[in-house]
Amino acid sequence: DNGDLFGHAVALSGETVLAGARSDEDPNGDGAGSAYVFAGGEQWSQRAKLVAGDGESSDRFGQAVAVGGATALVGADSVSDGGEGGVGATYVFSV
Repeated sequence: DNGDLFGHAVALSGETVLAGARSDEDPNGDGAGSAYVFAGGEQWSQRAKLVAGDGESSDRFGQAVAVGGATALVGADSVSDGGEGGVGATYVFSV
């Protein structure tokens, strides 16, 4: 969607691309963010959309991304912890 900031952060490993969309609202609310996994070869196709299981509005999940082999790391720099805002978090996924 307009304003999702898709591609703000991008990582490539072999034939896997991980692209962050730190302002995506679906499914965790405005600015919660997401990251997309694409598989390459002759044609690139979307394999998955990653979101934080504990995601909330304004987390900015997808602010930073990294991929290596079958592991993806996604940073969310505005996650709160016990009422403390902007603590941040890193999430690990198998892709």
